[in-house]
Amino acid sequence: MSKRKILPLEVIAARLAAMKRVGKTIVHCHGCFDLLHVGHIKHLQAAKRMGDALVVTVTPDKYVNKGLGRPAFTEDLRAESLASLECVDFVAIDRGPTAVEAIRIVRPDYYVKGQEFENLPRPPARLQAEIDAVGQVGGQIRFTHEAVFSSTALLNQRDVRGWDESAPTEERPTREDGGPPISPGGASSTTGPNQSAGACSEDARRFLDGFRSRHSVDEVLAGLAGLRDLRALVIGEAIIDEYRYCLPLGKSPKEAIVTTREVRRERHAGGALACANHVGGFCGEVHLVTCLGGNDSQERFVRDHLRPNVTPRFFVRPGAPTITKRRYMWEPFLVKMFEVACMDDTPLPSEVEHEMLDYLDGTLPAYDVVIVADYGHGFLSPRAAATLARRARFLAVNTQANAANLGFNLITKYPRVDYACIDEAEIRLAVGDRWSPVGTLADTLRGLRGCSAVSVTRGRHGALTCGEDGVWWEVPVLSGEVVDRMGAGDAYLAVTAPCVAAGMPLDMVGFVGGVAGALAVRIVGNRSPIEPADVHQLVTTVLR
Repeated sequence: MSKRKILPLEVIAARLAAMKRVGKTIVHCHGCFDLLHVGHIKHLQAAKRMGDALVVTVTPDKYVNKGLGRPAFTEDLRAESLASLECVDFVAIDRGPTAVEAIRIVRPDYYVKGQEFENLPRPPARLQAEIDAVGQVGGQIRFTHEAVFSSTALLNQRDVRGWDESAPTEERPTREDGGPPISPGGASSTTGPNQSAGACSEDARRFLDGFRSRHSVDEVLAGLAGLRDLRALVIGEAIIDEYRYCLPLGKSPKEAIVTTREVRRERHAGGALACANHVGGFCGEVHLVTCLGGNDSQERFVRDHLRPNVTPRFFVRPGAPTITKRRYMWEPFLVKMFEVACMDDTPLPSEVEHEMLDYLDGTLPAYDVVIVADYGHGFLSPRAAATLARRARFLAVNTQANAANLGFNLITKYPRVDYACIDEAEIRLAVGDRWSPVGTLADTLRGLRGCSAVSVTRGRHGALTCGEDGVWWEVPVLSGEVVDRMGAGDAYLAVTAPCVAAGMPLDMVGFVGGVAGALAVRIVGNRSPIEPADVHQLVTTVLR
């Protein structure tokens, strides 16, 4: 019987409209409801007393940014739990990250929140958007005044074996690979290939326990807020990421190939465009220097997909398309089948490069941080690298090793780097060392290029960040759910580079990067940038 209450929003809206025509009052509540507890029940009972019909909408799994391994229960189970309550009349699983769309469909008389949201001097952006939506449909926001509990706090109290921070140093884990000592609170990753890195990750909980002993939520959020004053310049290749979703039909009778049918497609602003959008969420002013093709430039698409505070300067490569990477996906499972790259990756024509170098020479000193997203597709030559190293006040660099440039796009192309942010394969290629511990490689790179900080991302093993003092911090993976890994490294670079430039402690830089990475792997490609509100929420929940 309770499952009959769970319906699509549009079906519920039709039934509510009929109830309104006979004078009934509609009440709407929204939330995650991951662990349904007495606080939720009392809140919903109080909301039901305000009207005749209570609708509860549930945040879908993909938008639950509550911390490690969350949600603990799937959206279907959470909906069923709510539907079992007598006070609840209808339940729907929402489609978006906020209740705004649901409010516009339900059109409640009263949208009800708990007392913890009442009398806030500055409501969070998401709550303000919901309040505005309620007003637009002619409703009112009301608050219940029941006892407040937290699903997140209750779930975080689960008994998980951790690391005793009070133990003497000699009792703490040591490295077996001969690398530098691990700083207190920095955990060496032991997650195996078949282990989940989500809620049961001992490494993650060990790191967070140590991190909480050194930094508070307010300290991290204040550090992020301070980035708004930075002027940032992002430079690198503009890449259009196309995702073409297909269904395999079967083997061709005449060829040794699988025939597929294209179902749909989408385009994302990738490469340096994505980096600029990530940075634009945290820094108040962002300038983008990039290259478009003279043929099929896609400039309108590019401009339409940049944040309002990102100002672009385009240089044009004549006779070439804007770089497009077309990935063919198996529709039901988001499995990449193969990729086609449309680009000219030869060096820029000399006249275009001279124009760009002159522009950089006069522009770079005006910015607090210069972030280089170098994909090795011919845009940034050694001459450009020298200009960036000479004129940038603070230079953060990622040189990507990919299928088109493997072994030929190394960070050593840059004479000076203040912050190097690369993956393990990229640093091994740069220093010509396949086997030494990663910490040793970082020390070598610092010596070669004078880096004040180095971050090495390591996929399922998390990331390592170290500074001039030789202390290095390992941050394990902070997400158990991976939708798409593509673009996670760009997000890590874009969020951590301003943090290093602003002087944030390096263990905090690593933590913020881990949060950005955890959010990025839940986004398909570069469909949307990392939002500061999501970072703030995840920081708050994992550090409670």
